[in-house]
Amino acid sequence: MTIGIGLIFGILMGIKVSSVVLLFPIAILFLLSHSFKKFIFALSLFCLSALCVFLISNPFVFLTPFEFLSSMQYESAGVLHTLPVFYTQGFVNTVPLVYQFLYVFPFILNPFLLIIFLPSFLYVIYKSITKRSFSLALLILFFFILLFSQGFFYAKWTRYMIPTLPFIYLILAIALIPLKKTIILSSIVVICSFYAFAFTYVVYVQPDTRINAMQ
Repeated sequence: MTIGIGLIFGILMGIKVSSVVLLFPIAILFLLSHSFKKFIFALSLFCLSALCVFLISNPFVFLTPFEFLSSMQYESAGVLHTLPVFYTQGFVNTVPLVYQFLYVFPFILNPFLLIIFLPSFLYVIYKSITKRSFSLALLILFFFILLFSQGFFYAKWTRYMIPTLPFIYLILAIALIPLKKTIILSSIVVICSFYAFAFTYVVYVQPDTRINAMQ
């Protein structure tokens, strides 16, 4: 399992380096699951497997390290607004987290699912406290770390919130389990299917507005 977690973490790092923030809760998981000696071994095995995947998926990081660091510095400066660039001017005077919940999550989920998520999240927190569930607490911790580590950047691009989606869907699934085989759950599926069809139609069927603007 340790190697499997390391491989997945390596893939995440290969996709987006900011996924490194997940190292903290993973280390906590290993620490609570092993004795100190086994913790050191498990963490070393995890890091080695993650590094191997990262090396395979991103060889340019090690073949051209100076170019990689230069690119990271430029991107970080734009994201943190230490270097003002024209393509981040749309985030002027935006409020962290509020912006994401108003203009990002309604589109990467859907507005209806976002409304359901808010009480679902409170329910999972309540359940983790009352049942003293370590697994639920870890799920909440993962979600919070991803949300807060990305949510306070000056640049609030949609892709920064994508890593939170698996945890959002897990939270929704846990909260909706008591509703299985009910008309309520069936209604939720139908409504979400409608939004999925609408989003698919707008993105893949309708002509791209950028192409129309050029014609």
